[in-house]
Amino acid sequence: MAKGVAEVALGTIIGANTVNNIQSDSSESVYGKSKSRTKEKHGYEIKNDTKNVRHKVGVSSGKLNANGTSRRANSQVNKLNKQGVDKFSAEVKVKGV
Repeated sequence: MAKGVAEVALGTIIGANTVNNIQSDSSESVYGKSKSRTKEKHGYEIKNDTKNVRHKVGVSSGKLNANGTSRRANSQVNKLNKQGVDKFSAEVKVKGV
């Protein structure tokens, strides 16, 4: 029983700290997908080329590569392709959001 109480207490402490951090953060630390974030974002699509279906879509505030591809999407595609089951690709669909 004591272990359960400790886990609950720890969860409460983490939760309270998280709330305090959110309330005290400056505007530079706004969550990436927040409407109040002013940093430019882009939308991307990851496609399963083997099955010819959309795997996922995402939004990133990270920089684009010189060739216009998304660093975030490419990172995810590389991990998926290392699994070796299906072939995946990424495409930036929307810029400057």
